[in-house]
Amino acid sequence: MIKENPIKKINISESVLKRIVELIRNGDLKPGDKLPSIQLFSEKLQVGASSVREALKQLQVMGIITIKQGEGTFVS
Repeated sequence: MIKENPIKKINISESVLKRIVELIRNGDLKPGDKLPSIQLFSEKLQVGASSVREALKQLQVMGIITIKQGEGTFVS
C-alpha cells in the first residue's frame, strides 16, 4: 500500500531567490554590483519574469538588494 506522503510544491520564485543568494555567497555578485534586468535574468534562469520580480521583491524586503527606480537593482 502507498503511504501518504504529499509531494512538495516547488515555488519558482523561491528557487530564483536561493539562486541569487548563492551567487552572492559564492562571490559572483558583490555589494554594489548591479544585477541584470528582469528580462535577462528570466532568460538566463529559464523562468518567467514574474518569478524573478517576486524573488527580487523578497530580497529587497530582506535587505539583500536595493532597487533604485530608473537606475537598477544592486546588491546591498
